[in-house]
This record gives sequence, C-alpha cells and structure tokens, in this order.
Amino acid sequence: MKKKSCILLISLALAANTANVYAYQPKIIGSVLSTDIIAYIDKNPIRSYNYSNSTYVLAKDLRDYGFEVTWNNDERTVNITLPENRTVKEFSADEKQALEKRDPVGIKRYDVYQTDIQTLFDGEPVASTDAPAAINVDGKTLILFSSLGNHFGRTEWSEQYRIANIYTDGGQLPSETYTTDFGMEYQETTPMYLNTMNIYRCGTFPVGTDQMINLVTIWLQDSNNIAIKNPDGTYKEETYMEVNQVLVNAFNLKITNSTSNQLNLETPLSTVNFENITEHLLTYMPASVCNTDITLSNPSASSKDFPDFLSIDHKLYVSSQAFAKSLEMTTTLSDFGDGTFEKY
Repeated sequence: MKKKSCILLISLALAANTANVYAYQPKIIGSVLSTDIIAYIDKNPIRSYNYSNSTYVLAKDLRDYGFEVTWNNDERTVNITLPENRTVKEFSADEKQALEKRDPVGIKRYDVYQTDIQTLFDGEPVASTDAPAAINVDGKTLILFSSLGNHFGRTEWSEQYRIANIYTDGGQLPSETYTTDFGMEYQETTPMYLNTMNIYRCGTFPVGTDQMINLVTIWLQDSNNIAIKNPDGTYKEETYMEVNQVLVNAFNLKITNSTSNQLNLETPLSTVNFENITEHLLTYMPASVCNTDITLSNPSASSKDFPDFLSIDHKLYVSSQAFAKSLEMTTTLSDFGDGTFEKY
C-alpha cells in the first residue's frame, strides 16, 4: 500500500511540474512573414520582414550599420543607440545582391510571442501608434523600421517601388566605386527620391545588330503620383541609355576624362539608328537610383531635374538628350527605343 502511495505522490508531483512548465510558455500572438520590400540604412541594404502590414528589421542586424544594441538582463530591456563615431560594415557586392533580392510575399519566418522585454532608443521607451515599435520572435527582437528612422534620422518610403530608406543623422553614405563593362570607373553620390518618379524600362538595339542597350525612362511626379508638366505642357521626362560596350561600339565612341571627372565624348559617325526589336516596355522597380561623380564636359541638355548621368541598380546610365548634345547631334530616340542620332 505504501509503495502504491509513493508512486501516486511521484506521479502527482510530475504532473504538477509539467503543468507549471506549460503555464510559463509564452503565448504566440502572431506571425512574421517574408516581404518584397527592400530596406536600406544609409544606402546599405538590410533584411526586412513584415508583421501586421509594417516593416521590421532584426535588432541584432543593426550592429552592422553602426548601431549599438545592448541587452540588460536585470531590467529586461534592449537599448539601441547610434554613436557619433560609428563603425559600419563594408558589405561585399555578393552580400548586397543577396539583401536586395525581393523575397516572395507571405512566407512565415517567425512566431511572435508575448514578452515583457522593453525596447529603448537612447535609453528612452519607444512609442508607436501604428504598429508595435518592437516585437519578440523566437528569442530575437524585431524593430519597427519607421520608428527607428524617425528617431535616428528620417525615413523615406516608396509604395510604388516597395523600397524603404533610412538616412541617419550624421550618417556617412558609402562612397563606392563601380565599373562599366568596358572598364570605366565612377562613384555613386546622393540617392534620388524614388517616390518622385515613375520609371519604365525597355531595350534598344543598334539597327542591324542583336546587341541590346537597356533604356530607362523617368517621369517626374508629385506627391499624389500625378505626372508633372513643363510650362509648354509636355511632361517632365527623360530617357537614359545604359553606358556599356554596345553603346561604345555603336558610336565608335572615344571617351576622355578630365581631372574634374568631366567626360568628353567624340564620334566619327554622322548617323546612328536604333530600334526596339523586343517590342517590350515594362514598369521598372529599381532598388536604387543615385547621382554620380561624373558629368559631361560639353554643353549638355541636363537640368536640375535630370543630371547627365545616373547610377540605376549600380549600372551607369546617360541622359539620351545630354549624350546627343555632347556629340553635337540631335536625337529622336523615343522611350520605346526607336530613333536616330544625327549630326547637326
């Protein structure tokens, strides 16, 4: 009888302990999903996630972007600061490409748990009215991207291009050198605001060849996504041509560079014709559009709205109007990829 009583007491004790274990399991309150949004901090891409239709990033990832992330176990807080003398990781081209890849939408990445952990920015509690400023996922903390940007700088969002940017106060935008396929180097400088643009892309071909040059046409638009017009009623738009070996060959182009990064262009040809043999014109969602450190030395058709050169997804493009004028040519090149360059 004593043996049976002992077994019964042990069983009850085990059951009680098991009940206590389950009682302290945090409650799952939602799911974090994959997103097609590309997020950047000072032009460096960072992996982002979707929760409750808002964009989040992992707190631990912020260390690569110059932030300090400190965990206080006694107070159950995560404190995020941005030192003046910050150190930002130098991302390789492969790392950037991986982070700029758009994920399929809606794939479950994490469970979201109730938590007593408090997130702080510069030692102060983070408040947000639209979505939780921070959430706990599988032992990690996710930070609301807009709250992070609004506290440490400014946030820019383009719904059309599904891109979110943070530019931190005092942040140094990376000065990176890129190279065209024929060996010419240039640097990206300041980013263009994608929410002021509507962008289309197609390909054009020098007549008689099957070698393609990418074209990107940019229409400027206002805050209501309405195309902006010039005083004469035409739309503010510009077609840019990728500066690649095909373009160099098509014009038999000679490029010389002055010490002030002004390019001088020359061609012996009087006429160059282009056609779009693909018959495609597609809406384009670039990950980045940036100004560059180079200009054209000859008088160009560029303006404050449309510079001579742009770096689009880290590829160099030249304004077709500025390019033509620098070669003392006129052009009828359309945004569809058909047209002619002809000497004055």
